[in-house]
Amino acid sequence: MKGRLLAVTACFAGVILVISLLLAYTVKKEYGVDKKAENIVALNEISQLSQMAASNKDTSSQKLLQEKIAVLDRELRLGNSPDKSRLYQTILIIGAGAILYLLLIFLYIYFSILRPFDKLKGYAENISSGICSLQFSAIIRL
Repeated sequence: MKGRLLAVTACFAGVILVISLLLAYTVKKEYGVDKKAENIVALNEISQLSQMAASNKDTSSQKLLQEKIAVLDRELRLGNSPDKSRLYQTILIIGAGAILYLLLIFLYIYFSILRPFDKLKGYAENISSGICSLQFSAIIRL
């Protein structure tokens, strides 16, 4: 019974771990694709603004171009968005918490249900071998 409970607990822990890692990997991968697409769009917009500013000699377009370049430069230097990174960490923390909770449930079931049955089994073996001097209440504490 202990072996089966341990196997089921390990199986569920493995499933939780795989799901958590797959979700975290998916979030991280999607973020990289989205960020690359955003940067390409921003660079295309800067290119269009620079062509407009060069052909029209428009100072407002040049000012807007400088602002866009500064924003894109800042985003590229900072790297990733804190929202996506926080989501990635949250998924991993929830997965670890679920595995910890599963292990706590296993320990509770083992110590409150299976361990008393092991003690009863030992007491029954003692009775069958002729040792009856042990108190039943001393063996099992409820």
